[in-house]
Amino acid sequence: MTQTIIGLILGAILFALFERKRLRRLRDRYVEMRRRAVRAKAGRNLAAALGAAGFFNGLPADAERRVKTEIETYGYGGVFSHPWRAVSADDEELAEGQVGVFLQEVAPSLNRLGVEPLVGKSRFMDGGAHMLDLPGETVTLVSADEAREDDRNGGKRFGFSWGAVGARVLERLNRQIAAAGREDRFYSVYGGNDAQALLLNPPMLAAIMASPGIRPDELPYIRTIEWPLFGAPEMPKMARP
Repeated sequence: MTQTIIGLILGAILFALFERKRLRRLRDRYVEMRRRAVRAKAGRNLAAALGAAGFFNGLPADAERRVKTEIETYGYGGVFSHPWRAVSADDEELAEGQVGVFLQEVAPSLNRLGVEPLVGKSRFMDGGAHMLDLPGETVTLVSADEAREDDRNGGKRFGFSWGAVGARVLERLNRQIAAAGREDRFYSVYGGNDAQALLLNPPMLAAIMASPGIRPDELPYIRTIEWPLFGAPEMPKMARP
């Protein structure tokens, strides 16, 4: 009798455990399905809002379908599949002398806006100053005093050159766009080796900012030279020098 009772108790315990695990799996599956549905709806809404803002204008039909599908499927992450409104802007590469190459890479973006591209080349001077030579103009990307403040040169501003070069290059590009009468601007996303640049007009930016589920450190921002955030809404997840 005792063995029977013990067996029934053990059976009940095992049954309860089994049911609890099964119910938990069913609950988790339901939650994930709901999350997918919410993400899919957010992606469709973002694609529609960006489309209304002209994000797909000028793309060949196949490219438009591809980018739109990426956004509908992956939400904000799909925005970076745009062939000329999203460009890599690696801070390390810019700070180490690749500004001229970057200007070549964004030239098609400016051409599509009807804006004259910038053509230039980095030049380093004694003391660590970093200059950008453009036709008839020289832009100081990092001054000698600022270079000395970078921690790699014994200063206290960790990675200042990385953020400052990107800030001043994008600022010069945005001045070029503004002078042509266009509302589009280059916005930074992330920083360091992960830095990207998005070319957006105000309605496109508003659509992204209003889209749910995007972390603050993923949002586009205007890069500044203010160390250490360089204009970011909060510290981006960025590779360090």
